[in-house]
Amino acid sequence: MPSCKTPDSSKTTRTLSRTLLAGGKGTTHGTITAVYQKADVPGEPIAPPLVIGDARSLSVTPYHVDVLHCDKPKPQPIHRTEDFVINEVGVSESYQLTQLGWIVASAISRMKEGGQSSKIPGWAGYYSLLSAGQSVTQVGALPLLPEVAHEWPTLLTVIMQASQLRYLAVGDDHPTVISFDMALYEKVLQLLDARPNLKSTVVPRLGELHVVMAALRALGASMENSGIDDAWIGADVYGSATTRQILKCNYYKRALRAHIYSYVALYEIALDEFFMDNPYLGEACSEATEGVEAACSKGNKCTKAESVKEANITLLEALATAEVVKKFKEWETERSKNAMFKSMMNYIHRVETILFFVAVSRNADLMLHLEAGEALNKMFFAMDRIKNKRLWPRYIADMNDLRTNYPNTWRELEAGNISLPRPSSRW
Repeated sequence: MPSCKTPDSSKTTRTLSRTLLAGGKGTTHGTITAVYQKADVPGEPIAPPLVIGDARSLSVTPYHVDVLHCDKPKPQPIHRTEDFVINEVGVSESYQLTQLGWIVASAISRMKEGGQSSKIPGWAGYYSLLSAGQSVTQVGALPLLPEVAHEWPTLLTVIMQASQLRYLAVGDDHPTVISFDMALYEKVLQLLDARPNLKSTVVPRLGELHVVMAALRALGASMENSGIDDAWIGADVYGSATTRQILKCNYYKRALRAHIYSYVALYEIALDEFFMDNPYLGEACSEATEGVEAACSKGNKCTKAESVKEANITLLEALATAEVVKKFKEWETERSKNAMFKSMMNYIHRVETILFFVAVSRNADLMLHLEAGEALNKMFFAMDRIKNKRLWPRYIADMNDLRTNYPNTWRELEAGNISLPRPSSRW
């Protein structure tokens, strides 16, 4: 499902193309493009508002857009003229500290309760309280394209339609950013390589959903028969059939939830040993955790979010002052001489990288998107995800190129326009 987004000081536009398939004879193939416009964006408008029909009242009518002719493009050799600098540090320590803050507070809270449920919510719930809200988008739809989305003429038509949106929003010198799933992204790259004149009008993006699912499949392949999957079955958490579905990521939400459960359980074991070896750090973290527990226990939703943010800042300051991240890494390096411990920590770090990347689409953080994306690239190569390890490095390079080639577009994405806000609970 390709989606496009035109960064703008007055409004942000996204286009989502979806194939509608009906079963049986006489199946009608069509591609409908939904448009998302951000409302109440500050700044001086440079063009009149783009009025598009409401998607809720959309019905298929005889009116449609003619599809442009496009033959299958021939493969083109690609040569990068500039050097691409690889981030060897990985995810920044500030993001790691925030993640460690939640897991430390959750683990200490459960230790105090003697193994009972914690007052601190799970990963999604906790970050929902910490995240700032974004302006809600309005949804509309463009005319029907009477072809399936994966055909070359349809892709060219969608790209040309999306490129025309920039004239209505930001002007000729700004490209339109379009998001695609993996199957369509691969084809769009071939199309743009064969038509260099289109490269200055659109910038393709790879949708986060298919990237995360590929990472979860790679994670499942790495942990199969490692004992973690057997623990799920032995503890009656999941059945054997469900476990196979989780390892293959047949269902995204179920697979992500299962790995979060295992991530928390294994991290708590590691932190328990860490605090036993460093009791003074455990005492410092316990004091800060009490404030987070008290904040999470409040009932009012508005005051609870503000209280949790303040308590989280205090917790992170305590962790930073005690250099918990640095000392935990040193302790982990020392303990990694044990092969079983090293295997457990490798699994924890892989799940953590996926969680960082998932947080991007919900928190609209461009830098974390690129840092976590480069970390995911290592997993794709290690677990031989052929298509991802071939296309993902180019995607990261193209996104980094926006900083120099299209600085205004880069600033819009950096300001939070990299993801689509939702009116309901964002996490």
